[in-house]
Amino acid sequence: TLTVTQSTLSGNPGGGISISGAQFNITNSFIVQNGGPSGLVGGINLATVLATGNHRIDFNTIAANAGTSTVNSGINCGTVGTGIIFANNIIYGNTVAGGGKQIGGSANCSTTYSDIGPDPASGTGNINMDPLFVNAAQGNFHLSAGSPCKDAADPAAMLAVDIDGESRPKGSARDIGADELTP
Repeated sequence: TLTVTQSTLSGNPGGGISISGAQFNITNSFIVQNGGPSGLVGGINLATVLATGNHRIDFNTIAANAGTSTVNSGINCGTVGTGIIFANNIIYGNTVAGGGKQIGGSANCSTTYSDIGPDPASGTGNINMDPLFVNAAQGNFHLSAGSPCKDAADPAAMLAVDIDGESRPKGSARDIGADELTP
């Protein structure tokens, strides 16, 4: 089982995370600026998930990752034989071309209460708006004031802290992504 929490994975030319045949729990992390124009993995690649178990990707910011043409550079769901729902993530602004998407691959992967774009994804509570990072070009993927991700996470979510160890929620509800915006 792979567990990644309150972490930053950034600047890896081979991609952020690639998982094959394992359970995983990825929460409260920045998975940003990974992969490249010749890479087969952008942010997260799920190669083989065939059985039920712990398969969690929640409250992450997955942005500015890249891959070759047709790569789903935010989250790629390869061979996924069981239904998986990812929630409360920002999967936005990953470089896609030639049919690639922010999240794609297997129809068994779906999202809820996430900010996905600029190409949207269907799902309960999903939005498709610029998350308004503080300064993505300089590697700061915290949310800035006015972010549409503020108070937009699943109302039933229970995660108590963000990537920086700050308490959630700070407003009327938890914020989408790894960062909980301080009002």
